[in-house]
Amino acid sequence: MNYSIDDQNGLAFYFYPSCLGGRREVVPSSNLLDTFVDGDSRINLIANADDISSTYIAKYNDVSTETD
Repeated sequence: MNYSIDDQNGLAFYFYPSCLGGRREVVPSSNLLDTFVDGDSRINLIANADDISSTYIAKYNDVSTETD
């Protein structure tokens, strides 16, 4: 799905922490993090995966314009 200035998605706002302009309402659980096996590149879409207290989903990262 391609997002644009006319067709936005606000997911980054709900995923990112307040220090990065978001609200961090949706966070990966420890159960989710435990399901990744070594070498699974999808873990790169989760920031701070080694610290559950500050982890967040980084797949969408355009908090300001919501065009990603």
